[in-house]
Amino acid sequence: MEAFDSELQSIYLALICVACVLLVHYKTQVLHLDADSIPLPRVRFSDLIIPLGIYIVLSTTLYAFAYLLLNSIGWVDPDLPDDLVLESFHPYIEMVIMSICLLCMLAYCKYSPEGYLDHFFWNITHERSWRFLGYNLFLGVKTYFSAFPFVFLMNALCVLFYAIFIGEVIEEQEAVSFFIKSIDNHSDLFFSILLIIFIIPLLEEIIFRGFIHSSLRQYLGRFWGMITSSSIFALFHFSTGQGWKNLEIVLSLFVLSLFITWTFEKRRTLMAPLGLHMTFNAVSVVALSLTH
Repeated sequence: MEAFDSELQSIYLALICVACVLLVHYKTQVLHLDADSIPLPRVRFSDLIIPLGIYIVLSTTLYAFAYLLLNSIGWVDPDLPDDLVLESFHPYIEMVIMSICLLCMLAYCKYSPEGYLDHFFWNITHERSWRFLGYNLFLGVKTYFSAFPFVFLMNALCVLFYAIFIGEVIEEQEAVSFFIKSIDNHSDLFFSILLIIFIIPLLEEIIFRGFIHSSLRQYLGRFWGMITSSSIFALFHFSTGQGWKNLEIVLSLFVLSLFITWTFEKRRTLMAPLGLHMTFNAVSVVALSLTH
């Protein structure tokens, strides 16, 4: 009963915060999206094959190579199930694999005939400058305070659903479990923070906002492009090992992704969504560190 009351209090608090954000929007129109005066990068649907192929093939190949390498030097416990082998080396392996994927993705964007790197990061109405990048990164950070109440509300509603219909849900998001395991080891913690706050957000923004949303938007329009790309982003974080926790993770990340995509639509540069994505992950890291 106490847990139920606690979740209701969380929902009430979230509703108050959401109401405040909506009131600010009503007064300032801060969430309003202007007309398409500045075009988004033109990404054809066929152009998705190469960047998505780079990520899928490269990450799969590198994980397999890591397993073979660890096995060849005798670092693999023969009694350990295959799905747990890489987990004991997770921070280092994940760091190397995601870094290689990111560098390859940046290289493709840089040297592609379409010049995707320029289109994704530089708004065509401004000169190229560090000030422009920093300003949009800061706007993304500011947007966190508008997005968080909605994400918090969705999270609280899911937890209340668990309390009423399912009971206690003990599964954790895989990324959360990964970070918690690294807290007690300083080197693991360093690589985990670098990965969660910087590398993964940049890689995901290039893939999901840069390529996927820009492409879908041309065929579906702004609204349905945002809905579809946000759904893909949320479902990308689905995992069978997360059990019922998937409901909370997928729905909360869908709401977050709507705001991230909104910043891309608003500013026409990946620096703004990157700022929001990094801030969300950074706050989550701090919260987990304080509670564990």
